[in-house]
Amino acid sequence: MTSLRDDESVSFDAALLQAASLDGAERSAYLQELAEEHPRLAERVAHHLERAARADDSFLDTPAVERLHGGARASDGRSVEPTLASPDRRESAVIALSPAQRYDLGDDEDGAELGAGGMGRVVLAYDRQLERSVALKLLHADDPRRQQRLLDEARAQARVRHDHVLEVYDSGVVPVEDGSERPFIAMRPVDGGTLADLESSEPLEERVRLLAQAARGLHAAHRQGLLHRDIKASNVLIETTDDGERRALVADFGLALDLRGAVADTVLDDQPLAGTPQYIAPELLLEPDAIADRRTDIYSLGVTIYRVLTGNLPFTGPHTLAVLRSAAAADLRPPREVAPTLPVELEAIVLRCLERDPSARYPSARAVADDLQRFLDGEVVEAYAASLAYRLTRFVLRNRVLATMAAVTLLALVVAVVLVSLFAVRADRARERAELRREQAEELIRFMVVDLQGKLDSLGRLDILRDVGAAATDYFRTVPAAELSDDELLRRSRMLYQIGDVHLRQGDLAAAHEPMVESRRLARRLVELTPDDPDRLFALGQSEFWVGYLHWEQGDLDAAGPPFEAYLDISERLVASDPERLDWLRELAYARSNLGSLLDARGDFAAALEHFRAALALETRLAEAEPSAAARSELAASHNTVALVLQSLGRLDEAEVHFRHDLAIRRALGTATPRDRELLAGSLGHLTAHLLLRGRPDEASELADAMREHLELLVAHDGENSRWLYQLAWSRLHGALIESARGRADASQTEARAGLALIDDAITSQLRGVAAPRWRRSQAIARYLLAYLAREVPAERLQMLVHLDDSIRALEELLGAEGDERSVRRWLGHALLLRARLAPGDDAAPGDDAARGGLGRSADPGRSADFGRSARDDLERAAEVLEPVARGARDGRVVAPWVEALGCLGRVDEATRARAALDATGFHPVAMVSPCAR
Repeated sequence: MTSLRDDESVSFDAALLQAASLDGAERSAYLQELAEEHPRLAERVAHHLERAARADDSFLDTPAVERLHGGARASDGRSVEPTLASPDRRESAVIALSPAQRYDLGDDEDGAELGAGGMGRVVLAYDRQLERSVALKLLHADDPRRQQRLLDEARAQARVRHDHVLEVYDSGVVPVEDGSERPFIAMRPVDGGTLADLESSEPLEERVRLLAQAARGLHAAHRQGLLHRDIKASNVLIETTDDGERRALVADFGLALDLRGAVADTVLDDQPLAGTPQYIAPELLLEPDAIADRRTDIYSLGVTIYRVLTGNLPFTGPHTLAVLRSAAAADLRPPREVAPTLPVELEAIVLRCLERDPSARYPSARAVADDLQRFLDGEVVEAYAASLAYRLTRFVLRNRVLATMAAVTLLALVVAVVLVSLFAVRADRARERAELRREQAEELIRFMVVDLQGKLDSLGRLDILRDVGAAATDYFRTVPAAELSDDELLRRSRMLYQIGDVHLRQGDLAAAHEPMVESRRLARRLVELTPDDPDRLFALGQSEFWVGYLHWEQGDLDAAGPPFEAYLDISERLVASDPERLDWLRELAYARSNLGSLLDARGDFAAALEHFRAALALETRLAEAEPSAAARSELAASHNTVALVLQSLGRLDEAEVHFRHDLAIRRALGTATPRDRELLAGSLGHLTAHLLLRGRPDEASELADAMREHLELLVAHDGENSRWLYQLAWSRLHGALIESARGRADASQTEARAGLALIDDAITSQLRGVAAPRWRRSQAIARYLLAYLAREVPAERLQMLVHLDDSIRALEELLGAEGDERSVRRWLGHALLLRARLAPGDDAAPGDDAARGGLGRSADPGRSADFGRSARDDLERAAEVLEPVARGARDGRVVAPWVEALGCLGRVDEATRARAALDATGFHPVAMVSPCAR
C-alpha cells in the first residue's frame, strides 16, 4: 500500500481515490493511518465513500471524482454534477453577458433538447445575429465555480482548430423560461450521435476509421498544450457530412488541463484528479505522486477503442468503488475474449494503449491513429509486431531452465530466425512508412514547387507562394524529426530553401534566414552519412548556394564567400562523378558564375572574368546539347555577367557585344511569363546604362522606354515583388540621366523624383526588407541625382543641399558595411564633388560639367581653384574614398570622379596618368560635375 503521509502534499482527491481503490481491511487500515495525521481529512474521505457506495448506477457517465465528491441538488430537486476540479488555478469569474435575446430557443422556450447530464443539458437554438443553428450547452445552476469551469471548457475547445474537434462558436449567458439567465457554450450542432451509440453491426472498418479520426483530434489538442482528461466514447460526436460520410469530433473539454509552460509534457503535481471511472489511467489511482500527461489520455483513448470494438468496457462494477478497484488492480480481459472475431492487430493496438506502465503505451495519439490507419490500409501494425517479439522473448526466458542444451540451442535458433524475420518485417514496415510519408511529402513538394510555385512564380504571385510555404512548413512540423527517414530529411531540406527563396524574393531577409540555414544543416548531416551520394551532394550544393545568396543580399560578402566556394567544390565533385551529365555541368556553370559575381563585387575583375568566361563556355555547351528555352535563358545570363565585368575593366566595346547577345536572346524568348518579361527588362536596363556610359543617350532612350513599359506591367500585376519594384525605380533613375544628357531639365527631375518616391515607399512600408543595403544605397543615389539635376535652379538650392547632405550621410554610413562597396564609393565621390562645387566661394560657371563637356576638359587638370576650407575637405575626402577602387583601374565610373578630385587638388601627375588610361576606353562620364572647371 502506498502511503499518503505527507503533511504538505496530502490532497483530498488523491486520498479519496486511494481509499476507493482499496477494499475491506486494507481500506480500514489506510483510513486509520490517515486519521493519525489528518483526522478531518480521514473523516471527510470516509463520509464521501459511504455516500458513493449508496449511489445508484447513473455514475457510469459521471467523472470519478465528481461522483465521489457527492451530488448537489438543484432548486427543483434534480441531481446536479458538482465541480470536479478545484477552480483555484484561475480566479472565479462570471461569464460576460452576450447581446440580449441573441439566441432563440424556439416555441418550446427550453429549446429542442439534444442531450442532458448531471451538470446541464444541450439544446438546439437559433443564432439571430449570425443566422445559423447552434447547440447551446446550458448549466443547471449558477454556481460561479461551474460558470468558470464552463468558460474554461469553451476556451480550451475553441483553442483547437482541427477537422476532428468540435467547433465552438461563443460563450456567455442566455435567458431561459423562468426569466433567469444560464451560462452557456454555443457550438456547431451535431446530430449523428456519439461513438457510444455505434452498434456492433456497424462495419468494423467504419468504426476503426472513426476511432482513428478521434485519435487525430485528440492529438491536435495535445499539440495545443491541452490534456483532455475525459476522453470516452460519449465525448466523441459523430456528424454526417454533406457528401454522406461520417466524421468523428472530439468534444467536451470541460476537464481539460492546460500544459502550456510545463516541462516535458507534464504539469505540477498539484493538479486535481479527474475523469470518468472506467477511463482513468491506473497510475493516477495507485500513485499519489503520479502526474497526468499525454499518456493518461492515451489510456482513456484505449478504453474508448475497447468499448467501440467490443461493445463492453474493460473494467466494470456495481458501483464507483468497484470500478476503481478493478481499474487499479484487476487483470485486463483481452478484447478477443470479449469479441473473438476481432482481428489480432486491433487487439494489439488496444492492449498497447492500456499498458499499466505509461512508458509502454503509444507516445502520442497520432501514433495510435497511424496504427489504426495501417490496419485499414492492410499494412503491418506496429503494436502487433512489437507484441509478437515480446511474447517470443518471454517464452524463451520462461523455459530456459527446463530445456536441454540441444533444445535450448534449437529454440534459440528458432527464436533467432523468427526475430530476424520479424525485424525484417519491421524494416520493411519502416521502409513502407518512409515510402508512405515520402509519397505525401513528394506530393506536397510537387504541388508547391512544380504546380503552384512554377505557375504562381510565372504569374508573379509571391504572396500566394508565401502562404503555400507557410502551409508546407506546418506540414513538416507535424512529422517529428526523429521519425523522418533520410529521404524525408532530404526533401525537407529542399522544401526549406524553396520557402527561403520566396521570402528572399519578397525582400524579407530575416524570414529567409532560418529556413535557409536549417536546410543547409539537414543537407550537411545527410552528406556526412553518405559522402558520395549524388542526390545528397546536389541538395547540399543548393543549400550552400542559398545561404551564400542570403548573405549576398544582406551585403555581407565575406560571409557569402565560404558557401559559394563550397557550392563550387560540390559541383566539381558532381561533374567528376559523371562528366557527361548535363545537370551537373549546369550546376558547375552556376557555381562559377556565383564566385565570379563575388569577385566582381570585391573588385577583382580579372579573376571574376575567368569564372564568368568558364561559365559562359559551359552554358554555350549546354545550349547546344539541349536548345531549350531554359538553356538559352541561362546562356543569356552568362553573356550578361561577362559584359558587366568587361565594363568594369574598361573594355567597353567587348562588353557591348555581350550585352547585345544577351538582349537578342531575351527578345527571342519573348514575354510569355512574368519571369520572361522581368529578364527582358533587366537586359534592356543593362544595355541602357552601358549606352549612357558611352555617351549615346538617344539610343539609350528607346531601350529605357521599353524597359519601363515591361516593369510597369509587372508591378501592376504584383506590387509585392521587391525585384520588380527595385528595377522599376532604377528605370526612372536611368530615365532621369538620359533626359539630363539630352538637355531636358524638367523631365529629368520628374523622372528622378518618381524613382525616389518608389524607393522611399518601399523602405517606409517595410515590406521589402527595410535594412536591405541596396535599397538604402539606391535611396542615397536618387537623392544625389535630384541635387545634381537641380544644381542650376537657384530656387531649389536649399532643397538640393538637403538632398545632397542626406545622400552623403547615408553613403558614408554604408561605406564598409555594404556588399557593393565600389558602387558606394563611386556615388559618394560624385556627391562630395558636387558639394565642393556648391560650397561658398565657388565662382565656377554653372553648367561647366561633365554632362556638357566631359571631365572638365575645358580646364587644365593640374589647375587648382581657390576653394574654401569645406570644399577642399570634400575634395580630399572624395579622392580618399575613390582611390582604393580607382587607382590602376580602367572603370570610368570610379576613375572619372577620382581624376576630377585629383585635378582640383593639384595632383597633376596622378590625374594625367589616370585620364590617359581612361581616354582609351571610350568612357563618357555620367552625372558628374567638375568643381575646378573655369
